[in-house]
Amino acid sequence: MKTIYDALIVGGGHNALTTAGYMAKAGYKVAVFERRGAIGGAVCTEDNILPGYKVDVGSGVHIMIHLTPVVRDLELEMHGLEYLEMNPIAYFPLPEGGGFGLYRDLEQTCSSIAAVSPEDAVAYRKFVQSWDGFADKLFSAFQKAPTPVNLISSFAGTKPPEMDLLRGVVQSYGHYIRAHFKHPAVQSALAWMAAQSGPAPHEIGAGGFLMWHVVLHRHGAKRAVGGSGALTKAMAASIEHFGGEVHLNAPVARIELEGGRAKRVILTDGRTFEGRVIVSGAHV
Repeated sequence: MKTIYDALIVGGGHNALTTAGYMAKAGYKVAVFERRGAIGGAVCTEDNILPGYKVDVGSGVHIMIHLTPVVRDLELEMHGLEYLEMNPIAYFPLPEGGGFGLYRDLEQTCSSIAAVSPEDAVAYRKFVQSWDGFADKLFSAFQKAPTPVNLISSFAGTKPPEMDLLRGVVQSYGHYIRAHFKHPAVQSALAWMAAQSGPAPHEIGAGGFLMWHVVLHRHGAKRAVGGSGALTKAMAASIEHFGGEVHLNAPVARIELEGGRAKRVILTDGRTFEGRVIVSGAHV
């Protein structure tokens, strides 16, 4: 008899693998199709770019996943995943010598900044302390279904944030940084961290990405032993452990519809898979 899958997932990035992992653990029949010979999308470590080195293609430092139960739920440590805590999380050298670090401990970070710009050390402490409560509630909201009720309940019982914080969230982070910090190196360090999420410093509404600094002091950052791709390799192993399938070198030629619904995935080598649900990994 032909196997009918509960879900066929096209694309093997980390979001797709997370979805497939939870479905497989719940007992659903799942298959993931990745056109490349390596799993993980941007969360992938290549060893054929520079001889003798492993290079993280995209993701290198993992923060958000440790604010979720994913590692525990999918039993990723059982499949070889190991993390190392980073401290300092980043270091910013100066052309004239010296520099300052971003440490897990706020006071250590402020002392380091003070060696370069005492007034910015004071401003940085105030910035982290004033944004901390709001950031913690916001990231807590991310762990719930995205409904208005859940969003409101996540902030219930907290005092309204200061107007300066609200302005900072809705304006560009470049504007906020220039308004509150003086030394060019400190400005650059703050902007560099915010820019990791994509928006340019002048983009209106992107000020909230400055919250990464607050999150780093509260929760830290980690690197996976063996490179960022160790995470997605463990995810793939977890999916297979729970009975799912992960197909590499499996580019999809087309998706067939039946009765107005996606029904089949046809690979370029002619293999056909039928599923009750078909998901594009890029949109998981």
